[in-house]
Amino acid sequence: MFAMTILFVLLMAISFWNGYMKNSVSPKIWPFIYLFFALASLIYWFLFQKKVADDKLIEEEINRKVEEERIKLLDELNKNKEDKEIIADKEEEIHTLINNILPKGKFQSSESYVRKLLSNLAQELEVWQGIFYIADSKKKNFNFLSGYAITSEKPIPGFALGENLNGQAAQTQELMVIDEIPENYFNVESGLGKSIPKSLLLMPIVDKKKTIGLIELAIFIEVQEKHKKIMSAMNKPVAEKLVQIQKL
Repeated sequence: MFAMTILFVLLMAISFWNGYMKNSVSPKIWPFIYLFFALASLIYWFLFQKKVADDKLIEEEINRKVEEERIKLLDELNKNKEDKEIIADKEEEIHTLINNILPKGKFQSSESYVRKLLSNLAQELEVWQGIFYIADSKKKNFNFLSGYAITSEKPIPGFALGENLNGQAAQTQELMVIDEIPENYFNVESGLGKSIPKSLLLMPIVDKKKTIGLIELAIFIEVQEKHKKIMSAMNKPVAEKLVQIQKL
């Protein structure tokens, strides 16, 4: 474009020179006319080049933004994929743990079943002690059925629906986790002896909207979300198995 502009200016100069030589252009006027067209051509070239440069910058900026958004989108997709893989791995881990915890085989009594259940819980979830309480026929009182690593030599007392922590958990039918239990409070409220765990986990076992049992676990590590998901997922199969055994 610059070469064409220079060529145009030269042609203009030659044209005016020929006119001057033939006396068709006044010698006083033609230099100014030539200068005007030369400047106009240069200005036009400059503006044209500036527009081209601006358009190029705009295009580069658009391409840069598009590339940034593309990279951002790819990162987001990769992150979502990684998150889904992590969630899938955790769900598979929880499913495997539940499968290991639930007792296999035939059981002649509820006591033998829950004894095996508590033993499996201890192995998989780092439980130090555990108790299973079973509801009476009226579902208002709960009595000791079986335990794991119980240190107390005295009979484990039962509780009524709504009484102390166990009774409250049985009444609300919701998983209850108590952290940092005071020493004197724990000894009074729990049947798990004198040791002070870091957390106490109470899991009501519910069948057809009625609490038929309660699991009490002393855990010497902080209760994680994994523990809660595992215990909640176990509710239904444990309840169904207990009802099935009781019908035998």
